[in-house]
Amino acid sequence: MMAGAQPQVECSFCGKSQHQVWWLFASNNGVYICEECVGVAQDILTTAPPDAEDRSNGVPRVRCSFCAKSWDDSVRLIDTQLNPAYICNECIDRCRQIMDQKALSAARVPGWLNG
Repeated sequence: MMAGAQPQVECSFCGKSQHQVWWLFASNNGVYICEECVGVAQDILTTAPPDAEDRSNGVPRVRCSFCAKSWDDSVRLIDTQLNPAYICNECIDRCRQIMDQKALSAARVPGWLNG
């Protein structure tokens, strides 16, 4: 890597690089999620019923990679097939709120995002 070059980061859930997405939310421990995966996770959370096994004794007590809450904290967790990474419903909501707020702010700036 050249001096001063930034390391490339990618979504921990789909593998897309920072150059392939508009948004890439970072956790404190090197886990990232892009806007597309936020949308997919939100769809899963709103359409799929909670898994009855989420809080069973046979399931490892995993935590959200972003806020560290576990299934025991009454949150629902979405995982990734690529990495051992998880995001909870509350962090998905926060990501969506940030994206919506930034989009609303951008819409108020003449000429930005609308030609």
